[in-house]
Amino acid sequence: MLKKKIAILGSTGSIGKTLVNIIKKDKKNFQVILLTSKKNYKELLKQARFLKVKNLIITDYESYLQIKKYRFSKNIKIYNTFDEFKKIFKKKVDYTMSSITGIEGLKPTLDIIRYSKKIAIANKESIICGWGLINKELKKNKTKFIPVDSEHFSLWYGLINTEIDLIEKIYLTASGGPFYRTPLKKFKDVKIKQALKHPNWKMGKKISIDSATMINKIYEVIEAKNIFNIPYSKIEILVHPKSYVHAIIKLKNGLTKIIVHDTTMKIPIFNTLYNNTKKTLKSDKLKIDLLNNLKFNKVEYNRYPMIKILNYLSNKHSLYETIIVSANDALVDLYLKKKIKFVYQNKALGTGDAVLKTKKLITGSHFLILFPDDLILKKNCSKEMISLHKKFNCSVMASIKVNKKNVSRWGIFSKKKKISKKNFLINDVVEKPKQNEAPSNNAVIGRYILPVEIFKKLEIQNKGIGGEIHITDSIRKLIFNNFKFIGHNFAGKYLDCGTMSGYIKSSFEIAKLWNYAW
Repeated sequence: MLKKKIAILGSTGSIGKTLVNIIKKDKKNFQVILLTSKKNYKELLKQARFLKVKNLIITDYESYLQIKKYRFSKNIKIYNTFDEFKKIFKKKVDYTMSSITGIEGLKPTLDIIRYSKKIAIANKESIICGWGLINKELKKNKTKFIPVDSEHFSLWYGLINTEIDLIEKIYLTASGGPFYRTPLKKFKDVKIKQALKHPNWKMGKKISIDSATMINKIYEVIEAKNIFNIPYSKIEILVHPKSYVHAIIKLKNGLTKIIVHDTTMKIPIFNTLYNNTKKTLKSDKLKIDLLNNLKFNKVEYNRYPMIKILNYLSNKHSLYETIIVSANDALVDLYLKKKIKFVYQNKALGTGDAVLKTKKLITGSHFLILFPDDLILKKNCSKEMISLHKKFNCSVMASIKVNKKNVSRWGIFSKKKKISKKNFLINDVVEKPKQNEAPSNNAVIGRYILPVEIFKKLEIQNKGIGGEIHITDSIRKLIFNNFKFIGHNFAGKYLDCGTMSGYIKSSFEIAKLWNYAW
């Protein structure tokens, strides 16, 4: 019997290691063609030697240089990028596992589909941000797809031979993570080791933190909508602390399917590999005591505030989901590097408070700050501001001209002296003036080059009625202390992203601009 040919993207992560261990026990039936890792070259070499793999990709350049120093068979080829798939694959492999963590897993997932008869995707971010592209490639190359995530695998399995139109509602379960019973007042003191300690699952650091904040469930709802082509209105999250039930499918014919399995990713991974075979997996007996004590609860929004994001998602594809993933990737990275706390800011405290949080990250005399609630569809916006800063050795604030009827929504500049057609010295900034009191119609938008002296002003500034700190007040004090500020008018299309609905509308505008809509 011919051996099944296998490729594993991300073989040194938790999903990849589990798959490798399954293959090790049945080595005679598999030939692993490719293993990949980002940095863990020692584990990659260990896997390659045991499974006699001839092609390795390690994408971190320093790790690539290290692995090249090792003695190994001349038959093993080691590459530094995923651009070498053409050299590695002469024909389609039988099965590919895509388990690279984060958004960086999207491109290799897309590229390897054409070389795969069947692909199992564990990378949430790929399905969230690029499902339209993935689905297109799957159809084009006639590649079979199976989701690996325990909830989505359970749904996929439960929906075999079931029409999607027959679904009334699907329920995804969430354990609640390590802080399901932690008093809310203790959240500000949460340590990283506590956030990483999931009560039921053994997982990597990134997914463990995502589980603690429950943004992983936002991801899973988006994934379910994409994979099964069902609207958000038919998907609900239930907190189920025991993690024994993974999905519930309520059908319109009166039947309900409940998918149960132990809390190990070995089960879905094994079944994606051995799908449609008689291969068996030794597992625990059915846990009657758990079945007799199943508990399901609604999500507490005050405990998991990120879940509120689901209220603003559109059933259409947009770039909003990519914004969520990118922002979360950055925040988790900062948290694991101890740059921010678990509860970084539990309520809106103003732009000044947000800037103050960056103090320990700033070096030098000035810094550029971009607030995500304002977008200008024009190239080189920040470069223009930096050039002005260098030319005049001063602070710079971005502005746009607004309708005079709307000045009360903005901070408005008072001009002191015109420097050029677009630029002027600022005499004052008035926060949300009345129409008849506005000194101009030049509105402040969220792009600044500020002096580090702003931090001292922010630290002693009086707070608003809700405890908020407005940056405008501190900028005014610097102007009155003879700090030079230049206003720079932008003429590009402006997008207001200050609300959830604004984010969604803006993402559609960007999609049109890039011809990216699916």
